[in-house]
Amino acid sequence: MPMRLKLTVCSVLLFCYLVVGAQPKAIRPYIEAWKKTGKDQSYASQVFFDSLRLTKYDPAAKKRYWDDINQLHHYLDRHPDRRLGVRLMMFEIMAAREHGLAPRYYNVIDSIIKIAYPLNDPQLNAELYSIRADVPPSGETHLLYNLKAVEIQRSIGFSYFPYVHNRFFGISAVLFGQSNYTQCIAYGKEGLNAWNLDSVHRDPRVYIFQLDIIGASYRNLNKPDSARWYYNHIIASVSNDTDPWFVKLWTGIAKGNIGRTYTSESNFDTAAPLLNTYLQVSRECGDWLNIAIAQNALSTFY
Repeated sequence: MPMRLKLTVCSVLLFCYLVVGAQPKAIRPYIEAWKKTGKDQSYASQVFFDSLRLTKYDPAAKKRYWDDINQLHHYLDRHPDRRLGVRLMMFEIMAAREHGLAPRYYNVIDSIIKIAYPLNDPQLNAELYSIRADVPPSGETHLLYNLKAVEIQRSIGFSYFPYVHNRFFGISAVLFGQSNYTQCIAYGKEGLNAWNLDSVHRDPRVYIFQLDIIGASYRNLNKPDSARWYYNHIIASVSNDTDPWFVKLWTGIAKGNIGRTYTSESNFDTAAPLLNTYLQVSRECGDWLNIAIAQNALSTFY
């Protein structure tokens, strides 16, 4: 074969290799992060979830992410990789959640969990269980998968996972709905203890809701002093919220629940102004559920 022809053939083969085998620049960061198998893998992947959330209202960013997803699928068609495939589908599910397309993926997550099993990676499984826990509508599966996720996270270390407090809140919320107040309090407190592990990945309002559930549990267990402590903590904490409506409403809710603890002790003089404030604030905020609760609490006076 003439030298020029050999060079031409080699050039063609090299070009084909580069086209087929190379990682497009746009998807390289995903691949590098998703290949991680150590304890840093969850936060390495969380970077992309954070970007989705921060740019969810940017049409250009939305298009860019779905283009990246398509490129990643094409890459995996040529380079099959179980771990990358699982991570890609996790990212696609989270993108769908941020972009209002979540329902079309409700039936996908169970299959992804099965695909991930041969990887024998508990940390990856914990992330998958966390996603599965938030698929509606069953409270039982919400509790089950949050418990499975927390069990693994506890064994590895909560500091290696973002949004740990959401898992505990989900567990305690379901337990409260089941009137299992003692366990609700136990998991809720554990969630509060994990609150300071990650100052970036946490929702301050979940903190308020968690305090509310613990306080309500103590009230239902007829432990008014403990209940009042948590509702007073809501009043102190909610003032940091940037929404005046939310601050006003939840300050009223907390005062109303403190009033309800005094009613249970037949201390009506102390309860009355707190409950009246609760009713007034609920009306001003247009919150019909809390209006009804406040009216019902006041009806115990008569």
